[in-house]
Amino acid sequence: MRPQELQASLQSIDGWKRICKPFLLILGGAKKSFAKWSTGAPKGVYTNHTLAEFEHEDSKYAIYAFCNQRELNEAKLAELRSAAAGVPLGTVRYESLSYSGLEPWRGQGGSLADENGSIAALGSLEQGLFVYPVADGIPHPLVVYAFCDGAHCIFPVPAKRL
Repeated sequence: MRPQELQASLQSIDGWKRICKPFLLILGGAKKSFAKWSTGAPKGVYTNHTLAEFEHEDSKYAIYAFCNQRELNEAKLAELRSAAAGVPLGTVRYESLSYSGLEPWRGQGGSLADENGSIAALGSLEQGLFVYPVADGIPHPLVVYAFCDGAHCIFPVPAKRL
């Protein structure tokens, strides 16, 4: 699915129900995400780029990047991949999340990433470049972004839900 197709489907709650599946006992991800999306601005669906992958025992992690202002070129992606490869596994594990819907990105004021100046610091808010880790070992080719309630919110969409 292309970003434009997914974005068009998110104009209704049914589009969110298709991509937001409950994680453990967390329910209402689709409803909450649709509400945030509906009021968010700016918002969009973007290509998610895998920067680095990590494994620890039976758990898999990845660092992703997307830009909400333009496409990332190969030179920038190579630079980001090099930087991401140098992130210690402990940092990746500590900062990683599993997403069940549109949730705050952990790279702004008072967050764990801000305090440690780590993975999120590889990006640049001024350039619309977001870098973040995910803890589920599933490819996430697209990411939904919305600025809502004063926060940058993201939902990396698992490939199996597209």
